[in-house]
Amino acid sequence: MSTLYTHISQIGQKEIFVLNRNYTKGQLREKLSVPEGPGEEAVNRALTKGITLSEPLTIKFKDEGTITTQQCGRTWYLYNRDRAIIKPDGGFQIIRYFNLFERVYYPIEAKISELIVKPCRDRYREWRRKRERPIG
Repeated sequence: MSTLYTHISQIGQKEIFVLNRNYTKGQLREKLSVPEGPGEEAVNRALTKGITLSEPLTIKFKDEGTITTQQCGRTWYLYNRDRAIIKPDGGFQIIRYFNLFERVYYPIEAKISELIVKPCRDRYREWRRKRERPIG
């Protein structure tokens, strides 16, 4: 099922509903008015406040916020300086903000894990397997 609408909420900012531009509001109401879908109040709020985009919209979060789609249980949390690129079809891409230390540390940590930790762990497991194997 494609994304019918995306709800962007940020502390201290007004909420934004981005509707999938491939559907009319009537088609969206029909698709959202299913028993397992969002409630009638949520559907009305999304359709009255909703906007459609002609090109992708980039939102830079100045505080904590969330992105929620109409699909139940789908919420993504964003924090200060994170960015979200909202596409006209209601889909989105999240770009996490990493400070200078994190940009340097995470790749080094990944390389250490790949080149040192995993081979040592594998050698230890092989050594234990040989040691625990009965002789004879």
